[in-house]
Amino acid sequence: MATYRPLANRRPSVEAAYTKHEQSRLRWLPRYLRLVIVAVLLVSTSLLTYCLRPDIRVQGTIDIRMAAEHGYITTLRQQLQPYIWTNDAGNGTLEEFVMIIPANKGMLSMAYNLLCSLRRVGSDAVPVIWALDMEAVRDLASYRQRHSLRFGIYHDPNLFSVSSFEAGGSDNYWRMMSQRPNFFLTMLRDTKLGVLFVDADIVFYSDPWDIVRKSRGADVVITTDARDFYDLLEDPYEGQPRVPRICAGLFGVRANQQTVRIYEIMAEQMKAGASNDQYALDWILNYSFNSVLVPPIPAGLGLPPDPNHDPSLPSLSVQLLSQTTYINGALYVPHRETEYERRVQMDGGRRGAIHGNWWWTDKFSDFRNYGLWLLGESEKCLH
Repeated sequence: MATYRPLANRRPSVEAAYTKHEQSRLRWLPRYLRLVIVAVLLVSTSLLTYCLRPDIRVQGTIDIRMAAEHGYITTLRQQLQPYIWTNDAGNGTLEEFVMIIPANKGMLSMAYNLLCSLRRVGSDAVPVIWALDMEAVRDLASYRQRHSLRFGIYHDPNLFSVSSFEAGGSDNYWRMMSQRPNFFLTMLRDTKLGVLFVDADIVFYSDPWDIVRKSRGADVVITTDARDFYDLLEDPYEGQPRVPRICAGLFGVRANQQTVRIYEIMAEQMKAGASNDQYALDWILNYSFNSVLVPPIPAGLGLPPDPNHDPSLPSLSVQLLSQTTYINGALYVPHRETEYERRVQMDGGRRGAIHGNWWWTDKFSDFRNYGLWLLGESEKCLH
């Protein structure tokens, strides 16, 4: 069994506004006076952050006393309530999901660009931005107020983060990625909410909730990270027995025993030295579960090379998203003017999203040059 320490004991918050650094300024005061001042500051800063939320007039404030009366998880669930999206799973069953966008200060403009793409397609998604550092928390609150936007802000001051833009593969990048398993366990196991996880460098061309609506109840619905389009690869599965190489930057997970187990295993692997969450998830889907692909199977993929089940492993249903509809940077950049457009038409003309991963040049400049940048002056949406 996993031995990770639950995030519930660390008390991160959807609207954190108080840090250990601020507490350290009070150490010279008598103990009883420090307690009084801390209590006053906690209440006032909590109320301040709620006042910054433009949607509070509709939703109503959350009773901050619930943290002491009912425990952290109950409070977190209540804080997330305005951002929960409900899906009709059939047979009278309703599923609850929250959209999570991780970003530190260096990636905030990408996150704002993503929000503009949601607005452009008319999506009713109200995401929660997982602010990885306190600078991001402050900037997000200010940005939300200036532009009267609706989104939540989640921050856990106990997790490692930096404020600078980090290219994939840097030491700081991997350290931030290694903390994702505990975050997912808090959401899936403790709050019982499914998660649609969306990297900040994504631009949507259709409602992201379509990913969940059309997933046919799959435990995991996920994009892929193949080197090229499947039918151009000699081995579309790249040596893996059940699931091709996935991308941990755009995927949905339902809250159930199987998905909780995924992240318990991943937490163990991170402690043992696994390099990042994507490689760990890749391995888990292929070797820790009897993963079965849910149709429709993406064009050019074919059947798994090793469909035989291992009776000692639990079952898991996985749906792979179309490489064309939800394209990654490794495919989009070299093929955007030729092969990509041809395949979009073959796929019915539908575009779901473009993910700016595997980008070897200046991503911010390229987004502008390729028509993917949707921010104008003062980072206000152009549409």
